[in-house]
Amino acid sequence: MSFFHYVTYKYIIIKDKKLGIAYYVLASLILFYTIVQIFINKAYMQFDHSPRGNIRLLVNTPPSVNINADQLVSPYCCLNDTTCEQCRFLDGLSLNWPVESKAVTISTFVKERYEKQNLKDRLTVKNGATFKVVRESDYYSLNPEESLIKVEHSIMSSSTKLSASHRMMTGGLYDVEGNIIKM
Repeated sequence: MSFFHYVTYKYIIIKDKKLGIAYYVLASLILFYTIVQIFINKAYMQFDHSPRGNIRLLVNTPPSVNINADQLVSPYCCLNDTTCEQCRFLDGLSLNWPVESKAVTISTFVKERYEKQNLKDRLTVKNGATFKVVRESDYYSLNPEESLIKVEHSIMSSSTKLSASHRMMTGGLYDVEGNIIKM
């Protein structure tokens, strides 16, 4: 065959209803399967079912600039108009108490309990020692609303070599009811 030759095709028309119906049903099934795979199953995408993520939460200590004795008794430290308790200044670690793994908890009211182990009871009780309450105190934390919360998160995928940090992703801070506080 030379470079300047061209090829033509012959068309054969088969006039059989059963064979024609079988052909168009098979062609329709192939087309339907292709549409389902592309648009519903998203088979053109490569999914990674094992992405790993990290999150780091930092709560900075509220600024303690010029705290005097009058500020240690804040309006929210008062139970009513006559009894006011003294507030305590807490650092960022004491303010952020890990109650839940997916939540940020800033403590505003703290109950502190000091216990001492009863060594005599340890010898008689098989399940372990009992503890005796030495002292217990309740207090409010001073200015927890002025603390700074930093949330850093990242995600990494092993199969698609994707990695992104909080600087490249968008996210939101939600309250308990699911309302967006800040994007």
